[in-house]
Order: sequence, then C-alpha cells, then structure tokens
Amino acid sequence: MSEAKKLILVLATICFVAALGLAQVHQLTEERIAAARLEFELRAVREVIALDHVDIPVIIERKELAGVPVYRAVGDIEPVVLGVAVVGYGRGFAGPVEIIVGIDSKGVITGIEILSHRETPGLGARITENFFLNEFKGKQLGDEIKIKRDGGEIDAITGATVSARAVSEGVEAALTLFFSEKNEILQGETEWQVMEE
Repeated sequence: MSEAKKLILVLATICFVAALGLAQVHQLTEERIAAARLEFELRAVREVIALDHVDIPVIIERKELAGVPVYRAVGDIEPVVLGVAVVGYGRGFAGPVEIIVGIDSKGVITGIEILSHRETPGLGARITENFFLNEFKGKQLGDEIKIKRDGGEIDAITGATVSARAVSEGVEAALTLFFSEKNEILQGETEWQVMEE
C-alpha cells in the first residue's frame, strides 16, 4: 500500500472516531440542554406574566399556535387565565432575536424578555437591559410599538437601531398573534400541554 493511501486511511479512521465521539456527546447532553432551555423559558414566562404577585396555585400551559409557542398561566383552583406569554421574533443586526412577551387578558403588555440574540456586546446586546425593555410595558396593539425613527413611541438604543427595531417587530408579531388567536388562548381547553404545576 502506498504512503498516500495509508495517510488517507489513518485520517479517515481518526475522522470516524471523532464523529462517533461527537455523536455520543450530543446524545448524552441533548436532554440536559433541552431541560435547561425549558427551565429558562418557564422562568421568563413567570417573569413577563408577573406571577410573583399571584397568591393562588398556578399551572403554566403551552401550545403552538401558527407555529409559535404560546404559554398561559391558569389558576389551579379556579381555571381562569391569569396571563399569557407569546414568543415573537425579529431580525436583528447579527441574526434573529427571540422575545417573549407577557400579555394580560385585555391585550396589554405586562413585560418582555429577550430569550436569545446574537447582537454585538455593548451595542445591540443592550436590548436586554431593563431601561429598554420597560418601554414596552403598558403598550397594546394599536399603539405605535415602533422605534421613534420609524414613527413610533419607543426610544431606540444609540448605535443599535436595527437591534431595537428587531425587538419592536417581535413584540408586534406577538401581540398580533395574541389578538388573532385570543379566543383559543383565553378560553380554549384542548391540546394545551401542562408545563409546570
């Protein structure tokens, strides 16, 4: 066997073993990563719905509507929807921005959190700061939920206009979905998956 064929065989064997090792690591960590992501999302749901002020037992349920995750907090004793959290997406400077928007039964924003982004640290990443996120609280569909540069009421972040615009797009998308599926979200009883009791 020639020297080149031996090198190719050795390289192919190393690549195969490395790929097998990576597949094993992926298989071992996949469930832990999914569980951590779910806990992170549930923590964000509790935060944007403001469940820390609720004195009754609450069940958090999840359902995908139009391909978008929607969560609702329902009273355990009396099944009344206490709040809703809808995931929204915007296109940021460095990639997609995933947002979760807390909405009360009247359609008013109770809070928002950024679930994921790839924006530039120190600039676009400032979309995660409370001074910016709090600008959306109390807004509802019909309000100008755009940055001021686009004719809205939201102050953009200096040097991060695209990132701020992505958040406002995601918030508007979440509100639009809430209102288009409001009856199912507030009154629907089928196919909601219990996530936390």
